[in-house]
Amino acid sequence: MILQRIEEIIFSGYKENVSGSTFELREDNKNTKCAKAKIQKTGDILVYKFDKSPKKDGREIKDKLPFLNDISGVKSMADFLLFYVKKDRLFVIICNLKSGNKGNSADQIEAGKIFANFIVSTAQRMFQEDFEEVKPEFIPILYSSVPLFKVPTNPRRIPQNKIRNYISNDSQTDTCDLDAICH
Repeated sequence: MILQRIEEIIFSGYKENVSGSTFELREDNKNTKCAKAKIQKTGDILVYKFDKSPKKDGREIKDKLPFLNDISGVKSMADFLLFYVKKDRLFVIICNLKSGNKGNSADQIEAGKIFANFIVSTAQRMFQEDFEEVKPEFIPILYSSVPLFKVPTNPRRIPQNKIRNYISNDSQTDTCDLDAICH
């Protein structure tokens, strides 16, 4: 019910169609060195990509945050938001894809967390009976063509608020196992 309620409040043009226990998220930019993220899961999931231009009422939506001025970095956000339910807990995975440098990755992930929190808070306000016991848990993940953050090899040993770094380049794509990190 939690995911259904979240899906009700977000415009469907931003939803990514994913299926199966393992799926890929793709970056459309042809020049990127980190074009995909591989995700594995067992629970129910919703995936959104907010930097695309869907059509609504026959018009293309080009500005992802039209109510904000175009100040450097203010509209910057993580590439994907994943809402994952496991054992009646809501995990929000903030996923970013970066080529070879950290750049503003931490800022984009933090902006994604704030935006995801707004979405969950809105769903809680609108559908109080379905969200009484729900406390979202945020997990940042980063896919990059080279390691950008040093992390322990055991995903269970990484604090939930620390960025987990996975490799994705022409020769290798690591798989993020959501069941291993959502504990």
